[in-house]
Amino acid sequence: MQITPAELRHALEVQIRLVIDAAAQCGVRVTHVKPHGALYHAVNLDTEVARTVADTVRKVDSSMIVVVQYGTLAASFFREEGLLTATEAFVGRAYEADGGLRNRTLPGALLDEERAIAQALGIVLHHRATAWDGSLLTIVPDTLCLHSDTPNAAAIAKRVRGALEQAGVRMTPVRKAI
Repeated sequence: MQITPAELRHALEVQIRLVIDAAAQCGVRVTHVKPHGALYHAVNLDTEVARTVADTVRKVDSSMIVVVQYGTLAASFFREEGLLTATEAFVGRAYEADGGLRNRTLPGALLDEERAIAQALGIVLHHRATAWDGSLLTIVPDTLCLHSDTPNAAAIAKRVRGALEQAGVRMTPVRKAI
């Protein structure tokens, strides 16, 4: 999608403020923001897009945490911009050897429950994930992500949390992790 920085800034500001307002009506404060979909990947490839996101977050609420993928240029960029930044790892998706996520159109891109649990435990306990080609990746994130559109996501999340707790992992809000 072709969009100017000004159009992106406006769209982001409107969307973030709508979420903040909706949450406030429920008595909840929004504490973090995460670019979604193509924008999530664009902040890693295009400094102008990343700067637009950073400027918009600062304008709306500079205390919000920006959530991005561990090991990406965006993580360094947002930190250098002075924004609170949390990095995440993925428990329901396969990784490629370069640390990127395996394309959803390829076999094995989505992990079943057992593989998701194993990946979560590997990342949290040993800071390692096995890439699709069998190589080991070092991943030291602040938080974990499981896409809600992953088949059986709720059951996977419940089992992952149970496995982490059984391994002695204490869950804390992401603000305490960064």
